[in-house]
Amino acid sequence: MRFDVITLFPEVFTPFLSLLPFKRALEKNSLSVKLWNLRDYALDDYGTVDDKPYGGGKGMILMIEPIYKVLQDI
Repeated sequence: MRFDVITLFPEVFTPFLSLLPFKRALEKNSLSVKLWNLRDYALDDYGTVDDKPYGGGKGMILMIEPIYKVLQDI
């Protein structure tokens, strides 16, 4: 089984992969996990992947361009 995880924080997922049951599944090659850092696909040198919501308001949303680029690589 293969999992591709798109994340802004790949370092958060790494410790969990060394714990059971993930550790055993990875050792037996019955599971593979590929972590994709969304910031590697940013449009600028700063790694910006979020934008203000359309129409204003509070919060942030992810830009579609970096998501589209990482999905093409997957």
